[in-house]
Amino acid sequence: MKLFKTRMRFLLVCAALALGLAPPGLAQVTTQGTITGAGCLTISAAAQSTVVITVVNSSSGSAWSGTMQPEASIQGKTPANLQVTPSTSTTPQSTITANGTYRADVTGYDTFILCGASVTNTAQIYINATPRVSFNTLPPGLAGVGFPPLPSAKIAAIINTGQSASGNVDFYTVSAGHRGTIALSVTNLSGGSVNTTPEVKIGSTYYPVNALSANTNNGTSQFATAFNFYPILEAGQTFSVLTSATGLQFYGYVIEFSNTEPLSSPSVPALASGNNTIYTCPSGHRCYISNVVGTNALLRIMNSSGGTRTYSWNAVPSGGTVGAGNQLQAAFTVTNGTLSSQSGSTPGLGPGDFLSVNSDAGTAGQFCWIMSMITLPQ
Repeated sequence: MKLFKTRMRFLLVCAALALGLAPPGLAQVTTQGTITGAGCLTISAAAQSTVVITVVNSSSGSAWSGTMQPEASIQGKTPANLQVTPSTSTTPQSTITANGTYRADVTGYDTFILCGASVTNTAQIYINATPRVSFNTLPPGLAGVGFPPLPSAKIAAIINTGQSASGNVDFYTVSAGHRGTIALSVTNLSGGSVNTTPEVKIGSTYYPVNALSANTNNGTSQFATAFNFYPILEAGQTFSVLTSATGLQFYGYVIEFSNTEPLSSPSVPALASGNNTIYTCPSGHRCYISNVVGTNALLRIMNSSGGTRTYSWNAVPSGGTVGAGNQLQAAFTVTNGTLSSQSGSTPGLGPGDFLSVNSDAGTAGQFCWIMSMITLPQ
C-alpha cells in the first residue's frame, strides 16, 4: 500500500506539471473532487502563492473520518509534507482531520497534493490556488489587490542555514535606506521535535511575532510568505527565530525595497496601558491599510504578556481624540501566547489622521503592527 501511494503521488505530480506548468501570472486555479481511502487530489501550484482548501462531507454518503495529508512538490520530485492553517485559527497543523477551511503557503512549489490516509466514507474537497504578486510588473497606480508597484524591490538575500544552533537564530538585518520582508520555511531532520517562535530583533531586544509551535521530526512547514506574516521591517531591524534545540534547517529569501516606497508595517513593539498611536498619516498624503496578497490580516497583536489582554483600535480624525465614535470594531481579548489577526476594518486616513490601539495593561510582551500600510501623495 505504501509503495502504491508513493507511485500514485508521483503520477499525480507529473500529470499536474504536464497540464499546468505555467499558468497565467495572475490567474487563480481551482479544482474539486472527492477523497476516500488513500485517494489524492492535486492542483498546479506553479506561479501560485497560497492554496485554500475547504473540506465537507460528501452529499451522497455518511460523514467522513480519518486523516488527510497536505503535500507539495517541485519538478516531479517526491512530495514533501506541508502544514495548513485553519481559517478559525492562527496555529498551523500537519494534517486535516475535520471539515473546515484551511490555508497553505505553496510559494516556489509546482504542485499541491492532498492525500487521504485510510479515509472512511467520502470527503468532498474544494481547492483554490491564488497567484503570487509580481511587484515589479504591476501596472502603474493601484493594483487590484491594493498593492502599488515597488520598482526598487530586489531579492536581497537567500536563506539556507544548514543545521542551525539552539536559541536565537538571526537570518537577516535590513540594510540602510531600505525596508524588508521575508519568506521562510523550516525542515526538521534532527531526530526529535523542536519548538520554534518567530521573532524580530529591534535594537538588542527580541520580540515574538507568533506563538510557539512544535516542529515534528521529518516535517517541513512554512513560517511566512513575503509581505504576509512577519511585519515589514525597517533598516537595522532583524528577522529571527527562537529554537529550543539544534538541528533545524531554515530556507527562504528576503526582499528589500527603498524606504521611500509607499509600503510599510508601522508597529509598536511594547504597548503601554491605554491608547497607543501606531501611525499618523503624514501631511500631503492619504493612507490606507491593504491586504497586499489577499490573505493577511490588517492589524496584528502578539500577546506574550503572561495573561489575557483586552484591546480595541480607532481611526481618529486629525485633531480629534480616541472615542466610541471612531472605534473600528468591538473590543476583543487575546490570551497569552497568542497572535491576534484582526481583519474586519479597512480604514482610510487623511493628513494628520491617526490609528490608535488601546491595551488594558502596560505589561511587557505586547507587540502590535499594521501588516500593510500604503501611504500615497494627495
